[in-house]
Amino acid sequence: MNLAPARILAVDDDPLAREFLLETLRRKGHQVSCAGGSLEALELLRKHAYPLVVADFRMPGMDGLALLKETKRIRPATEVIIATAYGSVESAVEAVKCGAFDFVTKPFTRERIETIVERALETCSLREETHRLREELRTLRRPPSLIGRHPHFQEALDLARLVADTDATVLVRGESGTGKELIARFVHDQSRKRDRPFVKVSCAALPESLLEAELFGHERGAFTTAYQRRVGRFEKAHSGTIFLDEIGDLSPATQIRLLNVLQDRQFERLGSSDPIAVDVRVIAATNRPLESLMESGQFRSDLYYRLKVVEINLPPLRERKDDIPLLAEHFSLRIAERLGRLPLRLSTDSLDRLMAYDWPGNVRELGNAIERAVVTAADTLIQPRDLPASIVQREPRGQWNESAVVSLAEGVKQLIQRALEKTRWNQSAAARLLGIDRSTLARKIRTCRLTPPHQFS
Repeated sequence: MNLAPARILAVDDDPLAREFLLETLRRKGHQVSCAGGSLEALELLRKHAYPLVVADFRMPGMDGLALLKETKRIRPATEVIIATAYGSVESAVEAVKCGAFDFVTKPFTRERIETIVERALETCSLREETHRLREELRTLRRPPSLIGRHPHFQEALDLARLVADTDATVLVRGESGTGKELIARFVHDQSRKRDRPFVKVSCAALPESLLEAELFGHERGAFTTAYQRRVGRFEKAHSGTIFLDEIGDLSPATQIRLLNVLQDRQFERLGSSDPIAVDVRVIAATNRPLESLMESGQFRSDLYYRLKVVEINLPPLRERKDDIPLLAEHFSLRIAERLGRLPLRLSTDSLDRLMAYDWPGNVRELGNAIERAVVTAADTLIQPRDLPASIVQREPRGQWNESAVVSLAEGVKQLIQRALEKTRWNQSAAARLLGIDRSTLARKIRTCRLTPPHQFS
């Protein structure tokens, strides 16, 4: 592996040893700083980031092991190589157990220190590359259905990104079909827990008699049909995220147990009195008016405020109809790809029908409508006859006309053009405004044959 020159900190109370390290490492092109002791080294570490520290083990005052521990506290990503005399190899091995990359025994040759330094820097480089790839993966993990340019929808996405790397409990609110589960998964995928479990529980899908056992598990013999121990969803979600969908349908008894889990971060399986500690991020969702349920005594106010640490509100599709062309194109492309067909365009009349419809089923209903159209369309143009009858029977309201939209592709082109103009052709900003990634936007710009004005070219 060809490694770029790096910043290295050499720490030794012996001036000759420091000079030897300085000369050896500079020969390889590295930028080397020197410190005569641990305290001086820590001052430099607080001011600058060094990928690598090469430190003597035995130094007056703070020794190399203490320096290692402080370095890992201040700069966790910094690798540390310990230099030690033959008589203190056991101490060097102990340093490795505490996080040192490796140790080298004195006296050492130039070739020996160069080899160990190269391996340490290669490890740093690989770690940085892994981190970069994970960050790229984070952006790619965004569910494709979470696209849209409406300000309220963008506000919801921005809040989801902001809260993702915290442990705060999140309450997602919105009508059925607006994408509450997608937002919950988005928060999880953008968080530090992204590689840990994401466990979904539909609180309305199970009867009350089974829901508590499903959530918290049970011991053998806890009730008549409990033939063996069962691990509950909270336990399965340990160190990850649990998504409690339709939280407004919880019974009062289950609400109390859930409140206790949120307060104490522990619970007992049914039939047991042994507490089980749990580290889990809770995201709840509902399409019901929890405030009204509180007033009628059906939902506990203390649980409501425990859940509502951060509240994300998803607007219904009828309130962000400008997003319909983008969403329709997304669904058309995805479904056509799945079916092995060419992507379809919407006729002007079909798009008018979509824009006139109020979408009680929201984005989910739009996706189903486009899927039906793709399956039934006779050619590459979706006509009103290909759409569900409930949409076709609704007369267009005339928000869009022939001069405004001539096809789905033209509608998308106009949206992209407006976003680029608004951001002065800053493609990253335009991609965020449109709710798509930058590579997708670049591809669309080429497909639509858009070119920047002279002042932005």
